[in-house]
Amino acid sequence: MKILEYMGLGKAIVAPRQENIEELVTDGREALLFTSGDAAGFADILSRLVEDTELRRRLGTGALDAVHRRELLWTRNAAPRLRSAPEAARLASMHPTSALRHLAPQTAAAFAFYFYPVTLPGRARD
Repeated sequence: MKILEYMGLGKAIVAPRQENIEELVTDGREALLFTSGDAAGFADILSRLVEDTELRRRLGTGALDAVHRRELLWTRNAAPRLRSAPEAARLASMHPTSALRHLAPQTAAAFAFYFYPVTLPGRARD
């Protein structure tokens, strides 16, 4: 999610109040949330951020702290896949269907995409 990238950069977050976003940020601590479709509420939040340097700093710091505190880091998510790099190289030499049987479903999808790109009918592979 892009929101995690912005949090990791220490940016003040403005986002719609949605369940998936509220799982990542707390309104007023790491972000300012507005009701989806509420243009006036969105404009109010943007005005507050433009005018209040301290609010921007506090929200950005809160967002960055939250990413580290909750371990929502790319390095943490990538570590298991990086440990399996030698295995991926071995599997790359296999026929795709044989290789995919050896992988966990989420890893298989990434493996299939990177090692065996799909060619759409009528389009040449890059």
